[in-house]
Amino acid sequence: MKTNDFKWDLRTNYTTFKTKVIALAEGATSVNLLSNSEVGVFAEVGEQFPLIKGTAFVRDAEGHIIVNANGTPQKTSTFEKLGKGTPDYIVGLTNSFDYKGLKLTVVADYRTGASTYSEMRRLMLFTGGDMDAAGFDRNQGIVVPNSVILDPVTNTYVTNTTPALGASYAGVLNYFTTTYRTTGEANIVDAAALKIREISLSYSLPKKFIEKAGLESFRIGVNARNPFVFLADGSLLKAKNGNENRGYLDPEAAYSSGNAQGYTNIGQYPTTRTFGASINLTF
Repeated sequence: MKTNDFKWDLRTNYTTFKTKVIALAEGATSVNLLSNSEVGVFAEVGEQFPLIKGTAFVRDAEGHIIVNANGTPQKTSTFEKLGKGTPDYIVGLTNSFDYKGLKLTVVADYRTGASTYSEMRRLMLFTGGDMDAAGFDRNQGIVVPNSVILDPVTNTYVTNTTPALGASYAGVLNYFTTTYRTTGEANIVDAAALKIREISLSYSLPKKFIEKAGLESFRIGVNARNPFVFLADGSLLKAKNGNENRGYLDPEAAYSSGNAQGYTNIGQYPTTRTFGASINLTF
């Protein structure tokens, strides 16, 4: 869009791909790329790649977590499908406005549909630093949200009101540091992200001010790279493919060990935010 004094350039791109494992070596239906006792990343015939599998909470037909007589969630003894390590799509956007020499450019992208296992969340649950472990009165115990318990009289599942492992500080501590954090599903987080990649503002002096100096153009500007990063922490972006990502990881900096995208360790560097200024002269 262009007028005498104003110009607006808008560029966008959309990327999507779907990788499905058709066949493996003769006789094989699944390959373990990276795993621990709770979760792993696999190449599995008939499934999207890479596939995240792990122990999960046992649920009833309506999806409610089933707890035992002590209020403790039951977990599967086998690995279940928990998500995939690649996004459904990535959308990029570059917006540029130019008004009488004053130019503002914003570059952003958004990705969604991926999940990842977070070793950081698992560690924070162990130390009691995660919001799930610290966000309530530990002396009152905890009733597992969205859980049901078997009523021995009617032999049906009813809403659970039993605190996990008893209403005690020690019981709650044991719940989060053992039962909860050692269930693979509890450490799967949504890897969605909206990133403002760059914001730049510049001004080009009118030619009448620079022509006596023999210049064709003179532009000064400031810029910021990665000034804003929004994760699926429940504020701007809602978690749909796992738990909220409360700064546990940068989805693009995930530890991948070859093809094992979807498993994040604790040794990644954080995203850097940089600021700069520029002067461009054309003779």
